[in-house]
Amino acid sequence: MQRRELIGLILILLGGFLLSFSIISNIYPQFKFWKIMPLLWPLVLVAFGLYLIFRKQFRAHPKVIEISAAAEKIATEFGQKFEKTFGDVSLNAKNAEIDGTKISCAFGDCFLNLTGAKLKQGTNQVSVTTTFGDVTVLVPKDMEVWVFGTSTMGDLVIFDRKVSGISNSLSHQTADYDTAAVRIQITARTTFGDVQVLWA
Repeated sequence: MQRRELIGLILILLGGFLLSFSIISNIYPQFKFWKIMPLLWPLVLVAFGLYLIFRKQFRAHPKVIEISAAAEKIATEFGQKFEKTFGDVSLNAKNAEIDGTKISCAFGDCFLNLTGAKLKQGTNQVSVTTTFGDVTVLVPKDMEVWVFGTSTMGDLVIFDRKVSGISNSLSHQTADYDTAAVRIQITARTTFGDVQVLWA
């Protein structure tokens, strides 16, 4: 059983227990809406647990967004922010300026390929964050990078280093990062899921 499926099962069991407790403790002869409110949030836990377990069967294949192709729309509407509540975000940064790029999901995986990205002089900052899902960032080997990754519950892989368990963080800095004229700073975070920052 994968970690995501285990978390989903735990949420279903917890939600079912709380729902049962709420039903038993809230049965009254008269019906009032505020009395059933405690029943609703355990149902949310159960629904989200089911989503985690069965998401792959119902999820369409994520469309890779070419940042450069959408640059004008991004600049006018969002700056460099890519946000999604449900579903995955997959970005290809080829021929695009990436400084200030922020990718975030609530329920979904985030993927960023930095191969061929345009870098300005100095430090280029990129942030990739999700709450329930995985983060994957591909970095070309010729880039000077500083990476900081965190995962509350999941695996954390930054290049050749890996940690597993609860509340982990890792950082990595290439040898010439401090003296490089062009460099990139990557922050990758998830709460429930895995973080991978890998050489492309």
